[in-house]
Amino acid sequence: MYFKQGKFDEAKEAFKYITLNFSDKTELCSEAMFAIARITEKTSGWESALPEYEKIAFYYPLTLKGLTAPIFIANHYLETGELEKAQAAFDSAI
Repeated sequence: MYFKQGKFDEAKEAFKYITLNFSDKTELCSEAMFAIARITEKTSGWESALPEYEKIAFYYPLTLKGLTAPIFIANHYLETGELEKAQAAFDSAI
């Protein structure tokens, strides 16, 4: 709800609450962390969001978001023409 209203700080806090209070629900937490990364990308840019995307793969490697985070990163680099970084991200996905 906060996200749709453009209240990004409030949305990030709500998603952080999920990760802190429902840590046993890994799929839910990985989705929350992905939302945090997207908000960070929207408000602060890719360089600030990149560590957030990397955390998803590190902390939740067996979730859907954790498995696809390196591919998401690689696709970003493909879209921006940064082919070496894209290759490195694809390599980390394997």
